[in-house]
Amino acid sequence: MAESAEAHPFELLCAEAASKRWCWKLVCTTCGALDLRAALWGLASRLSPPKGTRLLGAWPHRIQRELIAQVEAAPLERIVRSAPFPDGLGYLGMVLSIAAEAESVERRLTTAWCPQLAALADLDSDLFAGSMASWPARDGVLRPWDLERVESAMRSLV
Repeated sequence: MAESAEAHPFELLCAEAASKRWCWKLVCTTCGALDLRAALWGLASRLSPPKGTRLLGAWPHRIQRELIAQVEAAPLERIVRSAPFPDGLGYLGMVLSIAAEAESVERRLTTAWCPQLAALADLDSDLFAGSMASWPARDGVLRPWDLERVESAMRSLV
């Protein structure tokens, strides 16, 4: 992706992740997806993780909130469509996993991302039977596993 004045910082991070083929698997036992996690920490804090910082497991609530603030306005369609499928969704899932505690309270990503994801996945498909109000179904908070439904719906549209 060409860098432009219009590019969102998270979009640029995802483009770098795609070009360098960074792992985004939430429970990767080989690399822990540490390149992506470190880049997301940097996006949230504007600093590299301090030496010895545990990037696996729960992040400090302050960093989770900052990460949400940095990514909530991201153009999801450009991110998802510019990365090899389904990597773009994987990057979103990593954010949702890292920021899960703060998101369960604030629901800023749920509010900002659900309409974009619904448009990407064609919520009228059978996979999303019911109205937007019933998605995400669990506790009304967008979770990484909700992206599996988006991935399935997008596969059927390709």
